[in-house]
Amino acid sequence: MLLLFVGSIAGVVSVAGAHGQRAATARADLAVQAGLAAAMVAAFVIIHHREHGNRWFRIRARRETLSAPEAGRHA
Repeated sequence: MLLLFVGSIAGVVSVAGAHGQRAATARADLAVQAGLAAAMVAAFVIIHHREHGNRWFRIRARRETLSAPEAGRHA
């Protein structure tokens, strides 16, 4: 939630700094959206790594290499 709040404030400040010029406003908005998307991906990875450790990645890789019955899925 804090990340979205900071992104909203950054969007308002950057768009206001564009002084109403269309191209500058579009670039500022795109830069904020890209930064917010990168921050959300980083937060997602950090939270999942903290909760599951490296086990999350190993389980996914192991299940992809197993056949359907071995992975617990019905054939």
